[in-house]
Amino acid sequence: MQDWPWEVADAACVEEYLQLYARAGDTERIVLMEMLLQAATEQRTPQKRRVAWAKIEALLTQNADLHAATAHYWCLWGYEGKGFHITPHVRAWWIAHYPIPDDLADDKLLNDQL
Repeated sequence: MQDWPWEVADAACVEEYLQLYARAGDTERIVLMEMLLQAATEQRTPQKRRVAWAKIEALLTQNADLHAATAHYWCLWGYEGKGFHITPHVRAWWIAHYPIPDDLADDKLLNDQL
């Protein structure tokens, strides 16, 4: 299945995914990051989401180039809604590390969301 990392991700397993990430190679880290982001977006409360995000954000920052494509996907640039629950966090992280895509730099809707 194409989207299996998202389908099997479990909101209750963030700590387990983090432990696996620490021991994983780059290929596995890409899949684990997808699972971490999905698990974070499925957290039941904004507080739990923020706690998970803080840990994920540190990994994204440590391995920004490795996870740039994954983070770009989760930003949902150009999407009129807010996207996933974690999307605003990922967008803020992206803007701190990479430029906003050129075709969206003047997008009023995007700037209003940020």
